[in-house]
Amino acid sequence: MGRLIAGMAAGFAAWFVIFTGADSILKRFWNAGAAEPLRTSNTQLAVKLLLIIGCSIAAGYVTAAIARDSRKSTWIVGALIVFGSLFFGLINVGSPQVFFNVAFLLAIMPFTIVGGYLNR
Repeated sequence: MGRLIAGMAAGFAAWFVIFTGADSILKRFWNAGAAEPLRTSNTQLAVKLLLIIGCSIAAGYVTAAIARDSRKSTWIVGALIVFGSLFFGLINVGSPQVFFNVAFLLAIMPFTIVGGYLNR
């Protein structure tokens, strides 16, 4: 039980750290030299979606490596990440990129499970 909780905490932390770190680097790169933040293009959204997929795979892998129970732990971590991200998705409901928020939330769970299966 202790390994399960530690694995889930590490997987969630891995997703959060990788995503926030890479997202801040991408924002600095994309907004370099701009006086105000630029509008988000479809290319930037596609890159962020690929980042989310990579973060979810990494979170599932880390969770399964520590917890040794890839099915149960990766499902729980995926659900925690989805529920945590749902808040930010609901904040941006009025934005023109609603498809991105939906894709963002739908991509987290399956790729977290894929990451758990990669550890086998």
